[in-house]
Amino acid sequence: MVLTDYRTMKTSSRRYLCRVGIIIGFTSWNQCFNDMKRILQLTIAFLIVTFTITNAEAQRNRRSASISFGGQILQPLGDFANQYDGYPAGLGGTLSIPLWRSPIEVGAGFAWNSMGSQNEDVSVFVTTDKDGDDIYESGTMRIRSSINRYQTFARFRPFAGRIQPYADAIAGVDVFKTTNDITIDNDGYSEATNSQRNHQDVTYALGWAAGLRVRLAPNILVEGRFENLSSGKVTYVDQSSIVVTDDDNISFETKESKANRYVYQIGLAISF
Repeated sequence: MVLTDYRTMKTSSRRYLCRVGIIIGFTSWNQCFNDMKRILQLTIAFLIVTFTITNAEAQRNRRSASISFGGQILQPLGDFANQYDGYPAGLGGTLSIPLWRSPIEVGAGFAWNSMGSQNEDVSVFVTTDKDGDDIYESGTMRIRSSINRYQTFARFRPFAGRIQPYADAIAGVDVFKTTNDITIDNDGYSEATNSQRNHQDVTYALGWAAGLRVRLAPNILVEGRFENLSSGKVTYVDQSSIVVTDDDNISFETKESKANRYVYQIGLAISF
């Protein structure tokens, strides 16, 4: 009798534990489902609020195309900093166009940075006189090295009010080139002649930018901008190696590296 009761109690305990396990498992699954449901509801609410604020901002402040321009300083990074000594200064500008009333914009831009320049005195052949003698005049050979960047970008600008932060995704090309020309001073008038391109190389440029605009007047804003750009390998003239030869040509050596860099720019933006 005792043995039978023990077996009965053991069987009942197993059934009870099994039921408890099922209940606990169901409860855990149900709790997980409820948590996921709450997260989804909060996410949807956040998106609705964000859309409402953005839409209200767009209604209150008309979005329009804009142009920006300013001065910039380039900070070389990595191998570029090891190969090139300096902080090329230059100019940059962009044109951005909003997509309908959304905070998304697309645009294009251009930037120019000087990698070095030097002037050398040269004797320039001008003509031959009636006796057959060559006539030379003093001139100046101007040697210029630069980076030209042509870029496209997609921009997220959530606000169109007085303060306008934004972020860009950038894709473009870098053109590294060195040119020279000769100027002759004729009675105070300088004339450039014999312009030549001595070196050119092209590579891609990818990166991102962050900027901030502050409205000064209805259509005028002051703008600060930071860019982080990466590029492929490119060759460029070693400015310290440039030598002007006796026949008024130049010889030089080149360097090679990636052109990764930071860009700092400040300027103005005009909306229209």
